[in-house]
Amino acid sequence: MNRLWVFGDNSSCVFGKTKERRFEYYKKYRNDNFPISWSELLSNKINFKLNNYAIEGQSNYDIFEWFCKTSNRFQQNDIVLIGWSNIRNYRLVDQHSGDYVTVRPNVIKKSNDLKFLNGIELNTIDEISNNRNNNKWIEEINAWEVLIKGYCQLKGCKVLFWSFDEKLNKPSYIGGEHKNLRDYLISIGAEDIFAETNSLLNDKHFGEKGHFIQSEYFHTFLI
Repeated sequence: MNRLWVFGDNSSCVFGKTKERRFEYYKKYRNDNFPISWSELLSNKINFKLNNYAIEGQSNYDIFEWFCKTSNRFQQNDIVLIGWSNIRNYRLVDQHSGDYVTVRPNVIKKSNDLKFLNGIELNTIDEISNNRNNNKWIEEINAWEVLIKGYCQLKGCKVLFWSFDEKLNKPSYIGGEHKNLRDYLISIGAEDIFAETNSLLNDKHFGEKGHFIQSEYFHTFLI
């Protein structure tokens, strides 16, 4: 059976495989039941086995690393979908655990948790974050894509990119003809958790209807 490989962040995750507490609140709201994610719906529709390596809060460095780690398992006619995260996200090494920690500037500024910063001053985080607003960082992603597309061509599999980050979105991506893919999906019926729960849960990630609309749109793009 051919396989659908999915790489990305929160927007590509399978519900129930995330550690973020807000999704547990969403599950409780839905009477202890999670909806099916867009990647699961899409894999069922095209009859491909799903291998989803999307993890909440990942930076593009993490996404590219997961692609590298699993790429030797790609087979001919597999489909690879890469959903790039926000260009401002990056990662540092936790001086205590020795593991990577994803730095998402807005999250850190809200929490102001110095332990989460691992001893790095908040103004340093701000300086790096501001630097990453420079369009030069997009060239890094473009260079990775040259390698990714070349590798997938050699393996005989199809690779497609997409992103909810307007700075990264471009015409060759899924939904790239729309400046803001997320806004477009909402315009054709997608709903986030905030809308789905009638403003009860303040979460802008897609809920059940959002994932269904996204899966239908991606399927149309594939065929």
